[in-house]
Amino acid sequence: MKGPVAVAQASADGKGDAGVANGAVAAAHEPTGLKEGIVVFGVLLALALVLHFPHYGSHYGDPNFDIYLHYQWVKEFAEGVRHGWLYPRWAFFSHFGLGEPVFVFYSPLYYLLSALLSLTGIGTWNAMHVVEVLTNALFGFFIYLTCRSYTSFRVALLAGFAAAANPFLMMLHYKFQGFAWASVGYAAHGLLLWSLFRPRASFDRLNLPAAAAIGIAVVGHTMSTLVILICYSAAALVAPGASGRVTIGGLPRRLLAWTGTVALGLGLGAIYLLPALGSTSLINTAAWTGPHILQGFVWPTFSAVRHGVQWFSFQWPLALPVLALLLAQGWLFFRLKAAEGQPVRPVLIRLFLVLGVAVFFGSELSYPLWTVESPLLRIQLPYRFLSVAYVMVIVIGALLIEATQASGRSGWRRGMAFAIAAVGVLGLFIAGKSNYLDGGPLVPAMANDQYTFELLPQWSRTPDGGFACSAETRACRFLPLSAGSFRGTPEYETKLLKPAYIDYAVGGFAQECRSHQARCGPARYVANTVAWSIDMSSDGSLRLPVFLWPNWSVQVDGGVEPAVHDPDTGLILVRLGTGTHEVRLEWVDTPMFAVARWVSIISLVLWGCLALAAKRRVRAGGV
Repeated sequence: MKGPVAVAQASADGKGDAGVANGAVAAAHEPTGLKEGIVVFGVLLALALVLHFPHYGSHYGDPNFDIYLHYQWVKEFAEGVRHGWLYPRWAFFSHFGLGEPVFVFYSPLYYLLSALLSLTGIGTWNAMHVVEVLTNALFGFFIYLTCRSYTSFRVALLAGFAAAANPFLMMLHYKFQGFAWASVGYAAHGLLLWSLFRPRASFDRLNLPAAAAIGIAVVGHTMSTLVILICYSAAALVAPGASGRVTIGGLPRRLLAWTGTVALGLGLGAIYLLPALGSTSLINTAAWTGPHILQGFVWPTFSAVRHGVQWFSFQWPLALPVLALLLAQGWLFFRLKAAEGQPVRPVLIRLFLVLGVAVFFGSELSYPLWTVESPLLRIQLPYRFLSVAYVMVIVIGALLIEATQASGRSGWRRGMAFAIAAVGVLGLFIAGKSNYLDGGPLVPAMANDQYTFELLPQWSRTPDGGFACSAETRACRFLPLSAGSFRGTPEYETKLLKPAYIDYAVGGFAQECRSHQARCGPARYVANTVAWSIDMSSDGSLRLPVFLWPNWSVQVDGGVEPAVHDPDTGLILVRLGTGTHEVRLEWVDTPMFAVARWVSIISLVLWGCLALAAKRRVRAGGV
């Protein structure tokens, strides 16, 4: 296999890919061999084990609502898989056992991987951390691979360490508790970075590794996918010209190629994405937006005075290293160009463009855009763009170390290496502080899967309309936070839901049956169905403990009945005659779900065909 310089020369001669330009003026660095790759991944895996030790090893943390929410969602998903439903769309135990369509709208990959691992017997909590450890090591490895094509082994490894332990990621794990984003979402981010900035990457034709990364990102964490697509689209704006200088020539072709790449990636994730987008009118989307958005800028000044600050740690202390590195790297970049008169490395130009977009959308520079209704508001918090900015300053710093070495600026080289190392060390400090100084022991029952739906009967109604826990246990004291999916989430409330459902939830389905002098058997879950045996003493209507949703097919004694809802609660209402009946709910794919599945299948087949064609083309070209 040819190295980056040889590939670049092949491109210049017209014998290689037109888009090999990322490495057109790169230093000669041999591609990572298998042995080196195994060693590096092992080092990053060991780092990930250290970073995640507080949760899985010492069972310490600083819990908020989300840590329990994701824990319960993994258990919900695993229950569905255990019953034979490979891709569960409904969380039955949310909203006090009345359910919600959470997995129609939330990216499933993290929950699927954790659920499958939990079925091996290691339990929910351990399965979650296996996924988190492996994906975080994988993210660092992709950063290493990207930098290794342009820098030495030691510099690339340093970048991988700093990226895997970067402060934003540590805060995301241990303060934000955004496990899906911090694990599979970040791994997809790393894959996209590598696919776009490796020396052989092409911006002039479909980039298949990038399409795969986008597809994984979509089913991994949708919100962060929107962030990285906005930022990385800037990389297609420039192209290398002769002697490595950049140009905007051929922009329409690059934009068309990038659009095709993104479309293919979105198609791969359509099995989740299309139903999620197509069903938003059925839930409480107003919960996703609000005045808190204008409180969430990075480095806030006037917005802090006018709207307040949403999370000071994220917006100033955590963000200051990025601002400092941005200024230092920008100044050094232009000094190197002016002093040495060397062509600007195209990969650095593209990285700075991505960084610039992240800074623009994350800071008050983009303030007007957050004040109008647009898909941008679905990101909710502008400081989410800091996730891209941190990765960019680490990768740019690694490449600038190589540039300063070539120009003899040893002081700047040592300073930049120290700064990157400091980013990783700061992340380690944040991980320790978040868990051992700010936090404390987690609820012990989480580790052995005892902390779950069994707590539901311990809830009782309070005079003010809220809920209290009736048992004097440590778990009950945590319930205001840890109720998690028991209480449900506001954004996944169906439009048919009415406040009276809480009164129903206090007594549950058992009380509903008693009030109608009916004997109801326990719920039986098989694949995508739930069924009850109900013996009615007289004709009447029962409210089933499931909210009405278009995908539910209501079947009584084997026959399909019209799906109607109780206007006071939003629950499914069934009319039953005297005697024993078999009542069954089956989740049936609507045409939208079926179309989404076929779009993903066709996209996967197309991706495979294009990959085979590209492989033959490379072999024919001798590359």
